[in-house]
Amino acid sequence: MDLTSRTALSFASSLAIVLASLGASSAAHAQSNPEAEAPTAASASGGVTNTPHHEGFTMELGLGASLMNVAPEGNIPSETKFGLAPLSVSLGAFVSPKVAILARAAGTSFFAKNGYGESTQFASSFYGAHIQYWINDDLMISGGPGVMVYGENPFFGHNATDPVVGYGLSARVAYAFVSAKHHSVRLALEAFPAKYDKAFVFGSALNLEWQYF
Repeated sequence: MDLTSRTALSFASSLAIVLASLGASSAAHAQSNPEAEAPTAASASGGVTNTPHHEGFTMELGLGASLMNVAPEGNIPSETKFGLAPLSVSLGAFVSPKVAILARAAGTSFFAKNGYGESTQFASSFYGAHIQYWINDDLMISGGPGVMVYGENPFFGHNATDPVVGYGLSARVAYAFVSAKHHSVRLALEAFPAKYDKAFVFGSALNLEWQYF
């Protein structure tokens, strides 16, 4: 073998040894840092995630079913009736990623005959303030005090009596089965204990709610 052939063979052998060393070093680095080889879900999607963005203005809408217990004072027996949880509305703002302050209107109702024999809707309505707290991205609690109004819906009867004003609370727990960046769709259980002049009313509602944030 001449000098040129021996030189080429020596160079090729040296190059092969260097490439093999580099390959072994890269494999060892990949095994010790698996995250470097596997892109995260956020990077694969261009950094876009569906994590709820709890910030700034927020609003809620809800509708569902209700159960009301009306307990008049004296010897008048109490009544418990199923009914409709009327449209609930909340407006407010987030003061932190987990806490929002809301002005809320909500309540419970049932259908029965009034003193004139007309079928009508009786409602116990809450108008007050809520503090909403998100335990995590899916679980929320909220509550607060407010003015309670009990009476007949004037759109159902022509002889509706004047409403009665009292005071009470609203407390709610909800689980979101849809959580997106600016929307939440959830099931909520809400309670409305209320004290009126001549009766105590306890209402509860199971609502389907939507919230924008």
